[in-house]
Amino acid sequence: MTYAQIPAGTLNWDVPVNAAFTDQDTRIAANTTNIATNTSQIAGKASKSGDTFTGDVTINTNLTVNTNATVNGYLACNAGQSSGQWNVFSGAKDGLNFGTLGGGIQIKSGTNARMGVATLAAGTVTVTNNSVTANTRIFLSRETTGGTVGHLSSARSNGVSFTINSSSGTDTSTVAWLLIEQS
Repeated sequence: MTYAQIPAGTLNWDVPVNAAFTDQDTRIAANTTNIATNTSQIAGKASKSGDTFTGDVTINTNLTVNTNATVNGYLACNAGQSSGQWNVFSGAKDGLNFGTLGGGIQIKSGTNARMGVATLAAGTVTVTNNSVTANTRIFLSRETTGGTVGHLSSARSNGVSFTINSSSGTDTSTVAWLLIEQS
């Protein structure tokens, strides 16, 4: 097929199109409609109680659950946060429950972390940590004994560091520490 040259300044173009392209455009439009319909059906089912999904369901926008939701198995969240924090709303003493024997908490250690170890030198060590606040509770536990052991205590410099002290000036023990915020 040959095409005539389109004159400059033409506003309305009437260009013949190959039938294969027209058929492809029709199929794309039909698939777009099907995708939109299926997305609406999934969104509709997600809002109904009693429905069960098997396999993987991917939701690319926010999912809001207006009532209680039950997850059989486990729930994996990419961010795992609600407004930057995990919130446990139960006032029960077991509001955060690890229901499997051996289950626990893993806390990353490192610069400005909330857990770590430090070694006393002449009964003291200062740990640089800008996450320490006036509400931080510092928990200490002797990991290995060294020198003459004394009683452990701590002092903080808010937003800068905390110091672990021993009542013995010759204590060289390794001490594990954990920082928890009091609300």
